[in-house]
Amino acid sequence: AEFQLLVMEKISKTAAKAIDWSGTRLICIAADFNKYDEHAVQQINRNINLIRYKLFADDMYMLELVNAVVENSTQHTIANGSVSSGKRHTRTQREQLSSASPALLSLYEQLKSYVLSLSDEVQFKELKLYDAFHLIRNFLCVAVYPVTDPHLRLWLKINPQHIQLEEGFSRDVTHIGHWGTGDVELIVRDEHDLDKAKLLIENAW
Repeated sequence: AEFQLLVMEKISKTAAKAIDWSGTRLICIAADFNKYDEHAVQQINRNINLIRYKLFADDMYMLELVNAVVENSTQHTIANGSVSSGKRHTRTQREQLSSASPALLSLYEQLKSYVLSLSDEVQFKELKLYDAFHLIRNFLCVAVYPVTDPHLRLWLKINPQHIQLEEGFSRDVTHIGHWGTGDVELIVRDEHDLDKAKLLIENAW
């Protein structure tokens, strides 16, 4: 709350309202942490990362993810149990997954298993409208679209100018509104698409 007020004071109220504060993350960077530091952040239900730095020279350093805590998401229920008329309900990622076919669910699980196998430091986070994979920052976001043209939609943190875009599979969304973070969007409909996506995911993380 204090940081939110600081943003309102230093930048603007408009900027503060535009931020999704439910997804904020605290990153603590230090030369080292002890076991009590790691235990303390485990007790707090907040998104907290501990990152250790090592300085090798004035222009060379390394960042190492020591510990990451992901806040348990909670669902908020409207008191009267109803949704205001005139407001369109956006289906959550969990709702989309519950409607997905076995084939699409299998594709989703294959993708998830593959990304988590890249490194023990890869973190997975369930958000309201999509899932995110990150190290120090998000490098891949995934949303499930189970109804019309069932597919997984991926957003990768890579420069679209550095890859060969393929119509119907990949596109530049730098200036297009979309869920998640990343400037390249992939449409994954089957295992063949997933194999192509894996090569790009390796470039992103």
